[in-house]
Amino acid sequence: MLCLATEKEFKNNLDFVYLLSLDKKISCYPAYFDGIKTNKHFEENAKRDFEKNQIYLYYFEGKCYGWISYFVIKEDKYIQSTCCSIHIKYYQMALEEFLIELSTKYKGFQFYFGCSNENVGIPFLNKNGFIKIEESFAYRLDFPKKDFQILKDEIKKITLEQFSDFAVLHALYEKDMYYTSSEIQKTFSNWIIYGYYQENQLIATIYAYRHENLMIEIYGLDFKDRKYNKSISKKLLDILQIEQDLPIFCLTEKEEQEAFEELKFTYIDCYQCYMKKL
Repeated sequence: MLCLATEKEFKNNLDFVYLLSLDKKISCYPAYFDGIKTNKHFEENAKRDFEKNQIYLYYFEGKCYGWISYFVIKEDKYIQSTCCSIHIKYYQMALEEFLIELSTKYKGFQFYFGCSNENVGIPFLNKNGFIKIEESFAYRLDFPKKDFQILKDEIKKITLEQFSDFAVLHALYEKDMYYTSSEIQKTFSNWIIYGYYQENQLIATIYAYRHENLMIEIYGLDFKDRKYNKSISKKLLDILQIEQDLPIFCLTEKEEQEAFEELKFTYIDCYQCYMKKL
């Protein structure tokens, strides 16, 4: 049985649910098994969900076996899971009840569920109208380079003055992304963007979000005409890690994996994103 968490229930189960979240088979993204985020980060994020009344505990015969939480952007009819950490025995049952709850409350919304390809709930998703819309590969770099290097002429840090160059290139990729150029511009001070130029023309970019005191999260590498180039990719990744002082996390495409591995990023997981219109 699912029920909204009371303050007492939330506090009593916080550590238990965090431990469940360390197992990729019974949790969802954002991942707490990534080797970067800690119990403290889990607690901070969970508190935000609790304050918005968006945490459901799962009980069976009077005992709590985990919780599911989410966030909503009502104007976009968008819902995303933020935690789905349930004992393996009850995982699919909890998902079934949660889907009924969302379908009743948010009819017409799109629900996104990101998880490891090892998640035990995937058979349920496949049987209940979810579509796999993305598969990518999670990597992290724990200790970015600290050696000094002069920024090469062809690589420039993108400021608001050059943002229009970035927007033109990003338009080739942003159709199915939440972080369009307009969304990035709204919080530009939190973004780190580098561009690779040839003959004064931008032909590739890397863009990443700085999560304060936690990590740098790469959201993408964009290329002119959508033609991937491993050599340029490595140069952009190299500059990013030299310039930053936090662990780096990224979900990459299959064709990008080789560049990340050559730069000694650590493989974490195969990420899959599922979507269903409620």
